[in-house]
Amino acid sequence: MVEPKMSKEDYLREMVEQRKKIVEIANSDGWKFIKHKGGVDCFYKRDDENPIVLIKGEGIVPATTKELLDFFLVYESLKISDKTYMGGEVIERIDDQHSIFLSRFKAPPLIKNRDFLYIEYDGKGDDGETYLCVAYSIERDDVPPDPNFVRGVIYATGYIYKPVEGDPSKSHLTYIVHVDPKGWLPVMVVNMVAADQAGNVASVKEHFEKLRGGASSSGSNKNEEETEKSTEKKGEGSEKLTITETEAGAGE
Repeated sequence: MVEPKMSKEDYLREMVEQRKKIVEIANSDGWKFIKHKGGVDCFYKRDDENPIVLIKGEGIVPATTKELLDFFLVYESLKISDKTYMGGEVIERIDDQHSIFLSRFKAPPLIKNRDFLYIEYDGKGDDGETYLCVAYSIERDDVPPDPNFVRGVIYATGYIYKPVEGDPSKSHLTYIVHVDPKGWLPVMVVNMVAADQAGNVASVKEHFEKLRGGASSSGSNKNEEETEKSTEKKGEGSEKLTITETEAGAGE
């Protein structure tokens, strides 16, 4: 049997740093507003050491932190939170809070689909009130790349959630995305598509709204669409991520 590249102890030590990192990123300055849609605010931020932008989505979800924790602990919940999820498998359950997954995601037409091998933490943050669902990419010789997919890299990705002050039946949910899909995709295309990932917060929000029997906010109503267009037109701190070319490069 081929052994993993890192020991379980190595994984857990690195995850402690990743948990701190994701919170620091979420609370850092420099985020620029993109749009408000589906009850979610979307922001982006540039990294001085990486051409791929970081994306942040924030919204209020009608669920307690316990309900969100239970949701994220179920691997197949990815079908709900990420519409591009194709399937995957649990490689290893390290303990009740740490697991290793191989997940596959559908890419746009003419581009090869992606997969990611990563370790995920689900549990409380260091302050005892905030909860985290944090992931980062790993390498294992016993899980080699699949020639049918391009293996991407998760730099820093995860959900941060805590009770809404004065109403613990709701949670403030933040999603941070910093992922490199690899392959021959131009950085401009990667950054444009990355912004769509903030919609994962809207997907989780919609899921719990349906469970509560309330109205869904997906698709944004007319007033919200007008608000979004108005904000972008006025340029109130907003900036649109656009590209001038759509070539995908070598179908990857």
